[in-house]
Amino acid sequence: MKSIWLCGLLLLCGLVGRAMADEDETPPIKVTTVLSDLDRPTSLAIQPGTGAVFFSEAGAGRIVRITPAGKDVVISGFSHDKEAKDASADIGKLALAFVSRNLLAVAGSDPPDKPQFVRFYEIPAPGKSLDAEKTKFRIGPWQPDKTPVSGSLRFRGLSADGSESVFFTIGGEKHDWIGALEIREEKPGPLTTLLATDLAAGAGTPGGVTVSPRGEVVVGQLTPSAGLAAADKEKQAKSHESMLAFFDPKAKKLLLQCPTGLSDIAGLAYSPRTGWLYAVQLSPDDATKAGLYRLDRSLKENRQGANAVRISALDRPTAAVFAPNGSLYATVLGKTGDKKSDDKSKPTGGLLRISGKL
Repeated sequence: MKSIWLCGLLLLCGLVGRAMADEDETPPIKVTTVLSDLDRPTSLAIQPGTGAVFFSEAGAGRIVRITPAGKDVVISGFSHDKEAKDASADIGKLALAFVSRNLLAVAGSDPPDKPQFVRFYEIPAPGKSLDAEKTKFRIGPWQPDKTPVSGSLRFRGLSADGSESVFFTIGGEKHDWIGALEIREEKPGPLTTLLATDLAAGAGTPGGVTVSPRGEVVVGQLTPSAGLAAADKEKQAKSHESMLAFFDPKAKKLLLQCPTGLSDIAGLAYSPRTGWLYAVQLSPDDATKAGLYRLDRSLKENRQGANAVRISALDRPTAAVFAPNGSLYATVLGKTGDKKSDDKSKPTGGLLRISGKL
């Protein structure tokens, strides 16, 4: 059995509660398909107080709630493209985070060449639906404090700390950032910049984002960016390795950055039962590596890192979230390249529930 990890800066940052053992432990799990034939599902959120699962379908421009009878469209009418240029382009589209029981934040609904807003919706009663234009609040557009923006922008992730703040990652053509907005009496403040992640961490485009139990903003990074030195960029491009970065949102600084051995971390989530950190790897270039991973701490050659233990294979996962009972939900784009020529337009996405010792 692996020991509980109780020392070092990694504990301070809340990376994981497990230390790497001689042999990786893969717990027995059960993967259940909740829904199939979804149109490019990209994000997930659990409604506080009810435990209801919400997910977004970027290909259909809508947000859906799971009900005992199946699914219930909550918000529709978001702009959307019929298909993404590549799977990683879907990360961050219609990103979701609950601020309170009935207030939902949505980012990534604007085209990359347009101003970027975070929209807030008051969740309607079951059976009722809102048009995407019926926002309670529309905050933005976002602009960085100091770093100039050139070209398009795109939200890559959204997460709330459950009480006071909503954090987001946003990527540009030359720089990438972490931003936040404060919530006071269920009213959001302006979009603010915490720091440019590529300049602070020397790594690539931010992907999945979550908030650790200790309050750090945890970001999985995707690819090299313009902030890297040429030699470092070439080295990272060859390995295409996702880095895991921990940021202090109050001090606006990088605390720790770890190699993971993964590529394209699309989503991150902490287990409410164990406190362990999990990642979903999209891996658009190698489908055999896509899946759900647990991130255990490691120490190699005096370098702190994260050892990725594969828990389950998944078909191009885009997001992950834990329910209060410890079950993990994941959205997947599904398999590609195996459809007949007359069936290519059929949606292949799905919503999965993964249960077990997570």
